[in-house]
Amino acid sequence: MPARVKENYILKRLEADDLAALRPNLKPFTMVRGTVVHRSKTQIDQVYFPLNGMISILAVTKSGEQIETAVVGREGVVGASIGSLVDRT
Repeated sequence: MPARVKENYILKRLEADDLAALRPNLKPFTMVRGTVVHRSKTQIDQVYFPLNGMISILAVTKSGEQIETAVVGREGVVGASIGSLVDRT
């Protein structure tokens, strides 16, 4: 992954050794509008560190209506609730 990782504020603030540990797993991903990265009640197996643009977090009502509850841009990460990103053991 190129130096562009520093465009994400979380990755930019990592210690060099932590970023080095993550680097082999970082892969560029071009997202098309409308792409669903995580569905409700499914296992999260990837996290996303936006370098530009934004990812909308939606809540879907029982009737199927979608409500935007959050927006994540290059200041954040999507899917990090799966746990620790770096194993320090």
